[in-house]
Amino acid sequence: MRHVGLPWQLRTSLAIGVGLFLVLVLTFSLADTPSAAARQDEAVYRHYLLRNATNGPVSVHVVRLSRSHPWRLETTLARNREDGLATLRELVQHVPPPAPLAAINGDFYARGGFLPGDPRGLMMAHGELLSAPSGGAVFWVDREGRWHLDNVKSLFTIAWSGTQAEPLGLNEALRGTRPVLYTAAYGRTTPSAAGRFVRELVLEPVEGRFPLPLRPGVSFRARVHTVSETGQTPLSPHTLVLAVSTNWLARNFLPLPGMTVRISLRMEPDLETAMTALGGGPIMIQGGKQRVHGDKAPHPKLPNTIKHIWDRHPRSALGWNREALFLVAVDGRMPGWSDGWKIPELAAFMRKELGCTEAINLDGGGSTSLWFDGELRNSPADGEERPVANALLIYR
Repeated sequence: MRHVGLPWQLRTSLAIGVGLFLVLVLTFSLADTPSAAARQDEAVYRHYLLRNATNGPVSVHVVRLSRSHPWRLETTLARNREDGLATLRELVQHVPPPAPLAAINGDFYARGGFLPGDPRGLMMAHGELLSAPSGGAVFWVDREGRWHLDNVKSLFTIAWSGTQAEPLGLNEALRGTRPVLYTAAYGRTTPSAAGRFVRELVLEPVEGRFPLPLRPGVSFRARVHTVSETGQTPLSPHTLVLAVSTNWLARNFLPLPGMTVRISLRMEPDLETAMTALGGGPIMIQGGKQRVHGDKAPHPKLPNTIKHIWDRHPRSALGWNREALFLVAVDGRMPGWSDGWKIPELAAFMRKELGCTEAINLDGGGSTSLWFDGELRNSPADGEERPVANALLIYR
């Protein structure tokens, strides 16, 4: 049977119609493809299994977050729990929605004593001071969303009428003779006085109201309202409580209601534009230059808190360059799987392999925890997650 073709005019019309349809389909496909690729490239997790001549196997987990996307970085504190500690999984799951895409454990902290969960260095959230700096390394984010690394020194002071200013602590354990100021960021009450010799002074503002929440650089006057020896003084968003030890009392005087003080919360550098801050250390890379080197501690008599830099342990770190932000977790203390890294080895990897121009070491060991896209990605050295004091959360 002879096949009768369609008239050329109809064939041409159909061809044009099909062509337009394909162009539209291809246009939408091309429009979608880069977006999907961009979404995939915005945040990428990668697992490295490495080995070299100087050490055994090392398992490294890296989350890369492209800076083409405006990430929001926030800190969270585990003080909502009675023991002041929580696993990274718990911290991620208990923050208000939406859930963060990525998270990493934060600063070194007190694991025992009167105040477990007390961060060692500076911590800020939403512009509020939660913990005082200790002179160590700090990662911080300013109001414009820019990231910084600095060694930050506390210049927090308190001065009574007619006395010289003396150092002041913030939301931390009462040690020696240094007074400590407590805010609602610490918790619902001040610590228990059980087993301690402490006097707590509930303060009231001398003029107007307190500059709460507290920010870097503020200075204000306060008056002693009431005095307590029992501890666990209630804290609210509008109250400040000053704690002094009996050692301080023995060297000074007995504070009474009506006495006034001046409180200053300066730091060096000032960080007055900081909105988010997290302690750690040491700074490993700054301005593209690696700042920690060597195969072993340069001085055998260095304290253990310094010598750990040249021992192999699990590690946590934060770094970035012009293109991306990196969260890094190194497994360790697992013979045959991952020995861990010295901090100079971690710094070299982040500079050479990841291209970081800035990087800071965070708390490591059993605290090392890296969360990404609904999962814990690293293998905790203790066999399970260790509760930590604080964390850095990354939101889309």
